[in-house]
Amino acid sequence: MTFPNLRRSLFLSATVFGIGTIATPAAACYTVHLDNKSNESVKVVWVAAGCAGIHDNFFTVCKSHTVSANSSKSYNYNWGTTIPSVYVYEKTSSGGKRENGSYVFNGSKFTDDRIRKHSVPGCGKSYHITFTQEHLDKSRKSQS
Repeated sequence: MTFPNLRRSLFLSATVFGIGTIATPAAACYTVHLDNKSNESVKVVWVAAGCAGIHDNFFTVCKSHTVSANSSKSYNYNWGTTIPSVYVYEKTSSGGKRENGSYVFNGSKFTDDRIRKHSVPGCGKSYHITFTQEHLDKSRKSQS
């Protein structure tokens, strides 16, 4: 192969690789499930550095869902997102919101310890958060 043909071949290979890389969506890296075991619907917001959404004054929002009583929803965080958090809140009768729980990744699982936030160490894992009626009642008492 002559030098100009080699250069052309390398250029085409690099171009095809570059376009393919850009066109490929980010793959799901890890999943966080929220099981709402309370008797009421709650709003759940999945947040992480690397997400660009905004929802109800939350920034870096990846996704938000209303989770009905005794049901669950999950979100697949994309590769490259860091320091994930999950917020659970309810709408108040006055149209505001009351936070009922916030969960951060704390080394090996999601906990309500807001002080120690960590990034998930790798892909391919699934994490569960269980939100109960007790959590809902406790947060209502503390915010009354």
